[in-house]
Amino acid sequence: METGAALRDAGIDTVMANAEAWADEVEHGWRFWLQHHAPDEFTLEQFRMWVTPHIGEPHHPNAWGGLAKRFASDMKHTGFTTSARPQAHARLTRTYRRA
Repeated sequence: METGAALRDAGIDTVMANAEAWADEVEHGWRFWLQHHAPDEFTLEQFRMWVTPHIGEPHHPNAWGGLAKRFASDMKHTGFTTSARPQAHARLTRTYRRA
């Protein structure tokens, strides 16, 4: 039997396999944003709001989770805050600092 984490990771891998071109563009944006625009403490949601007008949304919303895995070495988890995106219904979201 697979664990919840294993199932999550398998699903993200499937989504990302179909979003490679989009993810590569977003990764370029991530490097620029992290160096020039990211505040000392940030959320991936802040990056998402910055990058989406430039690159657009992925074919599936779970691709954002795949990017979090991809960018993990660039950031250190510091805590939680409430999401500002209306679609997120004020859920908790992680805060980070540059690694």
